Amino acid sequence: QDAAILGQSFTIHGLVAVTGHDREDLEPRLRDLTKKEFLSLDVDPRSPERGQYSFVQGLIREVASSTVGRADRRAKHLAAAHHFESLDDEGFAGVVAAHYVEAHLASTSGPDADALAARARDWLSRGAERAMSLGSPEQALAFIDKALSLTPVESGRVPLLLLAGEAADRAGSFDRAAVHLEEAIGISNAAGDSAGAALGAARLAGTFDKLGKHADAIERMERALAAVPADADEQTLVELFTALAFANGSTGSQERALQWAERALPLAERLDRMDLLARAIGIKGFALFNLGRHQEGLILARGSLALAERSGSLKDQAYAFLTLGSYLADDDPRGALDAWRRAAEMAIRAGEREAERIALLNTAEAAVDHGEWAQARAALDTLAEAKLSERQGFVLASYDAMLTALQGDQAGAAELLRTSAKARQNEHIHFRAIHARASAVVALACGRFEEAYAEAMEAVAVDPAGINSPVALYAASRAGLWLRDQEKIRTALTGLESFSGAWTAAVRRTAEAGLAALDGRLDVAARSYSEAIAAWRKLDSPLDVALCELDFATFVPGDDEADAAAEHARTVFERLGAIPLLERLGDHVSTSG
Repeated sequence: QDAAILGQSFTIHGLVAVTGHDREDLEPRLRDLTKKEFLSLDVDPRSPERGQYSFVQGLIREVASSTVGRADRRAKHLAAAHHFESLDDEGFAGVVAAHYVEAHLASTSGPDADALAARARDWLSRGAERAMSLGSPEQALAFIDKALSLTPVESGRVPLLLLAGEAADRAGSFDRAAVHLEEAIGISNAAGDSAGAALGAARLAGTFDKLGKHADAIERMERALAAVPADADEQTLVELFTALAFANGSTGSQERALQWAERALPLAERLDRMDLLARAIGIKGFALFNLGRHQEGLILARGSLALAERSGSLKDQAYAFLTLGSYLADDDPRGALDAWRRAAEMAIRAGEREAERIALLNTAEAAVDHGEWAQARAALDTLAEAKLSERQGFVLASYDAMLTALQGDQAGAAELLRTSAKARQNEHIHFRAIHARASAVVALACGRFEEAYAEAMEAVAVDPAGINSPVALYAASRAGLWLRDQEKIRTALTGLESFSGAWTAAVRRTAEAGLAALDGRLDVAARSYSEAIAAWRKLDSPLDVALCELDFATFVPGDDEADAAAEHARTVFERLGAIPLLERLGDHVSTSG
């Protein structure tokens, strides 16, 4: 009975604490129960549970536990709780909490039961925080739900609800997170705690971002801020200003985002909170990047990452690596992939499911673009099995449509774009741009070049200086070339003037080679194509090398180097299964021959 109180497995030290008996008295009885196969003893020297006893069957423990009277049950669970507390090991937080919960359940109503409920809440909260630190928000939620069941509305629910909101948000349960945070805001408002309501609104804005409710988030935060007293806690103000900056930037109001970020930064620095400072600097960089000030954005992204590393926040490091990868893509595609890989690692350790999936989505997109289609398909298939938010589902379908079209399945690609068409109504500008850019790639693969150009320029119009515009302009320049429309190519080149870096330079050189060919300057075109191919090879992007070689063979026919380039392109397209590109190459090579 005493052993059953401790759990399915237990140590002799725990049993001593619960029974009050000496070890010497207990060991013979344990040996006897082991011989009778009620218990087993772990003697494996490699096992971390060496020396522990376990019930052979869960049913045996249940029967033994059920025979313990209520008063004895309470006393024994309290003894077990005190024993595990005495070990001074946060790893036992959940165990301590469980024993206090059982002791509370075995108590009659009154002050003693209330005191036990308070101890249980404390240890459940500690267990939740430890679970969060170990990257298990789902386990944290289980602890918090139990704590909330022991917490009356008028006493201490708000901190638990805020923690529950964070745990649910990390776990990707955004609707559940919103419910918890809305309750926290409601309690704070009812108590006249406007600062508490404002903090809840700031946290809710992060969840609303994932639910695509940016306008609602901004309205709620501005209303909450108007009610905050002048002497409000500075941490609350930093979180509110930072959340307002991000929400405004996400909807395209970059100047407004900068204003809010600038209000957050001095407060975060004065508080010496590296995590809050990292977020505010990262959001300022996000706004600057989207205003076309890319080098400033990149510098601030690196600074945000450094601060996140100093703070030790794995969540902030994950998002900082995500941002850094996006900013590196125009100059160092491989560096971007490495940053996204690091983002995924940090997100997994933090239990930040949203960041983990974004990192995998970014990796899938890059793999499609660079011609690593086996890796892209593996990532897409993994994501298809995951529990994605609606907007992540839009992105997944968009990238899958690109790959599907490039491998020759026009109908499949069209269906994927149709199922993700709601992305075009999303409040977040990046999701609208992603779908438009994917539509451009699909149209290009399907031979609908006018449509491809229009979709690509739509992506640019949504967010002219944003992270999706360079790849959209690249698609626009190729659509213009395949239409033999010099004006369209020049328009794309003009758009690329807002961007810099090695990748952008290779795109520009490829487009300029096409213009020279259309002008009849074939010698210049041949030299430019050779330079562009070399640039793409340096960037280690096999698909871009092959696409440039395809254009070379198409628009500079009869050139020996172009013919060799065509043969290399053929091997790449065959390896990838790029049916429409093989067909285009075959048409033009046969014509030139």
